[in-house]
Amino acid sequence: MRGIAGAVVLVTACTEPQVEDPSSVAILLGGGDGAFTLSEQAPSWFPRALAVADFDKDGCTDVAVANPKGVGVLFGTCHGTLRPLVQTELSEFELEGLNGAAALAAADINADGATDIVAASFGGAITCLRGEGDGHFQIGPATYFASGTRAVVLSDVNADGFHDLVIPSTRDGKVRVLLGDGAFSFRFAWEDDLGLTTYAAVTTDLNEDTYPDLVVTNWDPVPNHTLDVLRGNGTGMFVDGGAVGSGGGLAISAGDLNNDGHQDVVTSGDVVRVFFGDGLGGLSAPTLPTEERNTLSILVTDLNNDNHDDLVVLGTNGASVFLARDTAWPPPTVYETGDTPIGAVVSDFNMDGLIDIAVANSGGNTL
Repeated sequence: MRGIAGAVVLVTACTEPQVEDPSSVAILLGGGDGAFTLSEQAPSWFPRALAVADFDKDGCTDVAVANPKGVGVLFGTCHGTLRPLVQTELSEFELEGLNGAAALAAADINADGATDIVAASFGGAITCLRGEGDGHFQIGPATYFASGTRAVVLSDVNADGFHDLVIPSTRDGKVRVLLGDGAFSFRFAWEDDLGLTTYAAVTTDLNEDTYPDLVVTNWDPVPNHTLDVLRGNGTGMFVDGGAVGSGGGLAISAGDLNNDGHQDVVTSGDVVRVFFGDGLGGLSAPTLPTEERNTLSILVTDLNNDNHDDLVVLGTNGASVFLARDTAWPPPTVYETGDTPIGAVVSDFNMDGLIDIAVANSGGNTL
């Protein structure tokens, strides 16, 4: 990489179904101080979720997009712009009203040096797209689990060196763990019935025992939105660590937001809630960094290269950037990103050494 480390580029996605070809990708280039400047827009076709990697191994960051047809990739130019969408249609996702991909994650699953993609449909289909390293993928067969999937997490939860899958379900209220073998095979290993509408999950080491813990956010007005902590033991199974009442939401992220060396958790939904970790597996009562309501997603990353995790909140007004402080949250800077931003990822799109962010907006069909 070249240039000054630490700046962030914010890429936003919007969706406007009334337009014939509505999808586009809005890129906000960061200056390294937490501020952004709008760069460009590129087609993305009704984005639902994003993942970033160098899928064609040309040294430029690319963006994978979950959409109604399957998975598309916007290949990067290394100049802060993206090439036209290249679509991989997943026909099995169109069966039985599954309506395309709803979630995806990217990693080198088989350790061959090429990045792969795992895509999930709302109907319960999980498909692996094996990367060939040139931007093409071999599509594996679909495996069906519980429907209602809106998120998928790739993480090594049993410490065997292979990527595993964590899948929450909004339909049956369960979260499931599938253990990977490094060869695109995932076997069911564990599940927990949380009894609520489980929207999203994140793995992080809350009790600092080196094993990933699992935090699941639930969105259920009755009895309330809850946050469930499940403690990992390195085997792929988890032990109930308790629920935090009135703490769940539609999305979840983790990081050290108060610079105390312990992992914290953030959820978004009706409001944004920050739960500070104590390093022992416990979480504090939530604090609210903003009064903004109807927040759809959040992202935790260091935006201004000060070694403090900052916060991006995606809501109906756009992307609100909070630069973290040890004791207080300053007022955010709000950037227009398109209609209804729903998800974000980070990378460097213009090869200036400055971290970038991609945001998917479901209401305006841009990225």
